[in-house]
Order: sequence, then structure tokens, then C-alpha cells
Amino acid sequence: MTTLGWDLVGILMRLVEACRDGESGYRLAAGHVRDAGLKFLFQGHAEQRARFATDLQGELRRLGVRDRKAGAITAALHRGWAGVKAAVTAGSDRALVAECVRAEGAAKQLYTEALRHDLPQDVRALVRWQCEAVHEAHDRIRLCEMAAW
Repeated sequence: MTTLGWDLVGILMRLVEACRDGESGYRLAAGHVRDAGLKFLFQGHAEQRARFATDLQGELRRLGVRDRKAGAITAALHRGWAGVKAAVTAGSDRALVAECVRAEGAAKQLYTEALRHDLPQDVRALVRWQCEAVHEAHDRIRLCEMAAW
């Protein structure tokens, strides 16, 4: 049976919140990282997450849900990106990259969990595409972490 109604809305809203949180975290990291390549990478991921949130909000509007600002951010994701804030204080590119890897892992988990539900076909296609991009982002940042140190 396909996930519909409030269950579907809840899944989409959690993904929107995760994307907004990721956008903010990546913008914060990009603003404080010293390496130009990492800055470019983080800015790109921030823009990507903004687009993802917009696409997911479009699905919510299609379902008749009014656009509203994010409510409480999922605790695990908030903790993950809060680590980026702490890494900014440390002033180390290495610490920022490590925290982005960790926070991105929480996003991967959320998207993977969303795909465990029997989503309508069009929503599933969007979430699967975004999930693959989140996995790619995680892997790319992880490679930066491993290559740099």
C-alpha cells in the first residue's frame, strides 16, 4: 500500500528540513574553510540542498500543504550540523570536513529511511534521485577528508 496523507507529508517535511539544515551547514562551512576547492565544493552542496528543498516543497504544495518555514529540525541532523558550528570555532579545515562528513551521514540515513516507505511513484523518483546525490556528496567529501590528511 502506498504511503499517503499525513505519513507522506511528514516524510517530505523531514526531508525539506534536512535540506534546509544542510544548506545552512554547508554555507557556514564554506564561509569559514580556507581551502578554495573546499569552499567551492561546500557552496555547490549548499546550492544543491536549496534546490532539493524547493523541489520537495513543490511536492508538498501539490499535495495541498501550504509552504511554511521549517519547524523543529530533526535532532540527529541538528546535532550533526551543530558539529560544523563547533568546527568553525576550532578554525581547522580538517575539522570542518570531518564534521560535514558526519552530518552528511545523517542526511544519507534520513533519505534511505524515506525510501523504505512505499511512496507514490513520482515522489519515489524524486527522493531516490536526491538520495543518490546525497550519497555522492558524502562520498566526495569523504574522499577530500581522506586525501587531504
